[in-house]
Amino acid sequence: EKGAFTGAIRQTKGRFEQANNGTLFLDEVSEISPPNQVNFLRVLEDGCFCRIGGESPIRVNVRIIVATNKDLETEVKAGRFRKDLYYRLKVIPINLLPLRKRKEAIPHLVNNFLERFAKLYKKPRVSVSSDVMEYLMSYDWPGNIRHLKNIMERMFLMAQESIINVNDFPEDIMDVVSFDPGENHGQETHNPTASSFDFAAHGPIEPLRKARQRLEKTVILRALEVASGQRAMAAELLEIKPRTLRQKMSEYGIEFRRKRKRGQTKL
Repeated sequence: EKGAFTGAIRQTKGRFEQANNGTLFLDEVSEISPPNQVNFLRVLEDGCFCRIGGESPIRVNVRIIVATNKDLETEVKAGRFRKDLYYRLKVIPINLLPLRKRKEAIPHLVNNFLERFAKLYKKPRVSVSSDVMEYLMSYDWPGNIRHLKNIMERMFLMAQESIINVNDFPEDIMDVVSFDPGENHGQETHNPTASSFDFAAHGPIEPLRKARQRLEKTVILRALEVASGQRAMAAELLEIKPRTLRQKMSEYGIEFRRKRKRGQTKL
């Protein structure tokens, strides 16, 4: 109400009053303080409240949808969330799997984010290459959809061309994604243990630059094989920076799919 506290120069409707005869979504409901949990429960039970500084109760008809990334049962047992409020909210529970367990949604989310960012920043629409999509599907996304959204926004803003490629990936993701050197998306198949060295010893003479490039490519493939596809480890073995390794891989057309654990279903 007006005059309820310093700076309250006019009457203002709160969220419940604004959502009357509609739906109110409350995110991170587990973070509500204990005193506010009591007030929240009272509104849910009675369907009415008083404005700050007000005396007359206001009745509202609001559908409540809440979300949290915590296990509320655990929070209740720990005494951080009221049991009565928990059961009052648990009318129709919907458990959403983490993004790593529903990766089939990633392509749809990526396209949606890119379209939204193009409108938001008034920039031309961009797309992602098939290799980038493979990398996105390979990552476990510990921060779920928000994490994916932030990464896509960063790559959208930093992209220099109409197609986002592997070189546009942030280092913090590229360095933890492992790839399987047995599958190369149509790339030439290599035997990094012998072919280049045998060719140098018994094959025709070739320009030193080409020989150096071929040998360098072989050594990179071998390092990736030893490191089980982990780029950071491979770069350490080669005594180069991960960014340099990525540049070399792009230059030589070295592409790997993620190395899947035994029994993991291929997407």
